[in-house]
Amino acid sequence: AGEIGAGHTVTAIYELTLTDRAVPGRSRNSRFNGEIAFFRLRYKKPGGSRSRLIEKPLLKSHILTDEPSDDFLFSSAVAYFAQRLRKSKYNRNVSYNRILKVMKQSRGQDKFSYRKECESLVSMAIQYSRPK
Repeated sequence: AGEIGAGHTVTAIYELTLTDRAVPGRSRNSRFNGEIAFFRLRYKKPGGSRSRLIEKPLLKSHILTDEPSDDFLFSSAVAYFAQRLRKSKYNRNVSYNRILKVMKQSRGQDKFSYRKECESLVSMAIQYSRPK
């Protein structure tokens, strides 16, 4: 849970590992079949005092099979970079070089060079992580 002010945006990235195994205690004929997650967002209109709630199920059929966008790929690479810096156990097999390659391939429109600046941070991490 968190708060976002008017005019601000946030990107949340979740990695889902899909499985065909049944959920213990749930019938295969359950009304939740095909549902892989549930999205809830509570917000207030600018200047408003009453909060509103949006609730939507995320179904397996909602997953796009097309290639991910450059924005998605780049933001995922940034998330991997953050995990590497924190020495996360979840992406030990993803190298700084791989992260940099994905960033460069998905830079897209970079009007203010923010993405290029992020790439330079990964390049510095590569240099500092080499044995001396």
